[in-house]
Amino acid sequence: HPNIVPVHEIGIDENARIYFTMKLVQGENLETIIGECAKENQEYLQKYSLGALLQLFMKVCDGMSYAHARGALHRDLKPENIMVGGFGEVLIMDWGIAKILGKESVLGGDDATELDETARQTMTMEGRIMGTPAYMSPEQACGHISELDQRSDIFSLGGMLYKILTFCHPYEGPTIEESLEQAQDGNLIPPDVRTPERNIPPELTAICMKAMAYDKEERYDNASEINADLQLYLDGKSVSAKKDSLITKTRKWVARNKIASAGIAAGVICLIAGMIAATIYQNRLHQEKIAGLLQKAESYIGLENFESAEETFFAVLGLDSSNHEARDGITRVSGKALSAKNKRLAK
Repeated sequence: HPNIVPVHEIGIDENARIYFTMKLVQGENLETIIGECAKENQEYLQKYSLGALLQLFMKVCDGMSYAHARGALHRDLKPENIMVGGFGEVLIMDWGIAKILGKESVLGGDDATELDETARQTMTMEGRIMGTPAYMSPEQACGHISELDQRSDIFSLGGMLYKILTFCHPYEGPTIEESLEQAQDGNLIPPDVRTPERNIPPELTAICMKAMAYDKEERYDNASEINADLQLYLDGKSVSAKKDSLITKTRKWVARNKIASAGIAAGVICLIAGMIAATIYQNRLHQEKIAGLLQKAESYIGLENFESAEETFFAVLGLDSSNHEARDGITRVSGKALSAKNKRLAK
């Protein structure tokens, strides 16, 4: 696989010593790159933006997806073991404590190594507890070798993403034992809480925390799923690790579909403008009708047809119950209309 360092030959020399030859890898490890970014080295910050670092990390996930499909666990994934070439090549290194699922470890199960009090927190420990405490899954930190599977590596991949996001190791204690205890307890501070000044997107925090879930059943099943969520994030879409509200989904859709959004917005504006114009037109017709009825009522008064005038004023109130002209007109003609009605009935 292009993201796994190849071994070209393995054999035994004339002195009965095992040897192997592998690809000469040139470049820098990911730990160095992240460290320079943390120091605000402008050359590195320009070359390795968050998006660029995520792309490098996704290549690591590609390599591990392949390894897991072949039944291989790395068991010591960390930025130091990722080499980055000058042209963006990414290679997963140091498979020294790798394990093929279903096979016994070369190191055996009873040769636990006593920890050195002065050892660095990121050193690799071989023995019953093997790996790097700062990136170790709880089951690996507890020495539960039989429980290790690809999801244990998924946890370490999440730890690598944690370092990319925060520039900090997931677990950091004054001694290697304290870091190991943190790993055993799953005492993990979410990335956005650990370094709020970095304004880590909530989607990336959610992806990281899902990969590093204490219960491995809650983690991603494979590295391809991490890549899928990261690609969704890079595409501005909702990720499986975080449930978005309708407003957030809409905002993301608008950001992804700016031309379509502009067209829809223009259409909505035209629709609203049309509705406003129609409302204004209908209101004008309504007012013209009222004005016509008022004029008609006044004509009836001029003809001394007070009953018709009164009926017309009431018709105006049916259209506009607060019309003062109609109310005043009714007051003026009601007595005369009643008198006219009585005379008509008397005949």
